Amino acid sequence: MTKLEPGTVPTEVAPDSSSGVKNTIVIFAEGQHVSHRFTTQTEGIAYLEAVAETSTAASLMILDGDMPADLLLKTSPVLQQHLQEAKRNLTAFLTLKETLDRHGVPKDRKLRGAIHKAFRELTASRD
Repeated sequence: MTKLEPGTVPTEVAPDSSSGVKNTIVIFAEGQHVSHRFTTQTEGIAYLEAVAETSTAASLMILDGDMPADLLLKTSPVLQQHLQEAKRNLTAFLTLKETLDRHGVPKDRKLRGAIHKAFRELTASRD
């Protein structure tokens, strides 16, 4: 499984990317709700690239092999945990983004990226 953070695009594609099997889970925001859908690897990467060009965010989970992601998700508690963690991370990212917007922080990608990294470091030190 390849796990990508919000705002990143995979540099490497698994060998089965053209098989047409929906072995990829896209985690995305619809308004204030974080959801997921199953896609082929090619569709998922294209979606993530499109999101990277906008001010929204998404995450991508690419599963190795030719087994459909929806079937794996139904049968794997570990994958279910990873999906829930990805949804929590995306929700936290969106909450931080909304907070920065509300306080008038400029929409400079590098500045916001540095703030997000500092915020993650601060919250990690509390645990």
